[in-house]
Amino acid sequence: MLRHALKQRPVALIAQFFSALMPLAAALLAAPAAHAQAVPGNTGVITVLADGLKNPTTVAVKNGVAFVPEGQLARLGALGGLFQARPISLEGAGVLRDKALRTLLPGNDFFPEGIALDPATNDLFVGSIFNGTIVKVPDGQRQQQFSARVGTGVLTRGALGLRVDNARNLLWACDSSLAVAGGTVTGIDLGSRQVAVTHELPAGSLCNDIILDAAGNLLVTETLVGQVFRIDAANALTPNSAQLFLATQEIAPPAAGQLGANGLAIAGGILFVSNTFAGTLVRFDLNAADVAGSVQLVNLTEGNVASAILSGPDGVLPLSDTQLLVVENGFAGAGNNRLVRVDLDAL
Repeated sequence: MLRHALKQRPVALIAQFFSALMPLAAALLAAPAAHAQAVPGNTGVITVLADGLKNPTTVAVKNGVAFVPEGQLARLGALGGLFQARPISLEGAGVLRDKALRTLLPGNDFFPEGIALDPATNDLFVGSIFNGTIVKVPDGQRQQQFSARVGTGVLTRGALGLRVDNARNLLWACDSSLAVAGGTVTGIDLGSRQVAVTHELPAGSLCNDIILDAAGNLLVTETLVGQVFRIDAANALTPNSAQLFLATQEIAPPAAGQLGANGLAIAGGILFVSNTFAGTLVRFDLNAADVAGSVQLVNLTEGNVASAILSGPDGVLPLSDTQLLVVENGFAGAGNNRLVRVDLDAL
């Protein structure tokens, strides 16, 4: 009897072991599959989300609403008027009239250019290309001055592109102006509001927009020549570490005195750069052995119009792997002043 029990025990233990594994196996089978990244191609369809804006510049999305500063750059330097970041529906309802969403900007000379969301706090930052002021709009609270105007604040020319870097506790700002030559990528400490590091671009540059990739590298557009600079993550806090990354004909200004590379965004592992005076979106495969050699123009369609040209594409923001928000500032093409969504084909 004892011998029989000893013989049966291994069988019973094995059965018990597999019985215990069954719930785990069932859970694994029931678990949803991991999200596979879609790779966007080089064709896209334009959908208009808002029209009739006043030289809009860039875009940030907060609580499912797009906020677009009206730069009014066609009258840059002419004082007076109201400056604001317009709240725009992502569902096609146009500019929202909810007063709780209204974002008025201070003074009669703000001329906003860059806007950025702090995903950790839900605060918005908006910068002035004209006087260099940066304001912070805390979630649900009155706006605050984050950095004073040129001469008393941390910037020396003006504020263009902005990007929050929570990993380094910095707000990155493009310190440039259409009136003062030169461009600097400036890292401002979010706590002390003091300059933590600066990266000078070549003499005569116009630093325009800044993004961070998943590895913490910075990509920065320069608009007068039409280039993208890169600051490696390891060197982000080492001054003057910007290196030329891309300089192709597709992101250069079409003619002397015009503007080229402007907004930029990464979606599905692809870098998209807007070329303002060419009216185009340009695509680079960041996973290619030769990133510059992978360049393609995105073939856009709007309604029945194939090979559509954007009206001064400015800021670009990804909504998903295959969707981009693009701001048209009206300085090229048909002169449209719009926020549009571009739905890209997936490869």
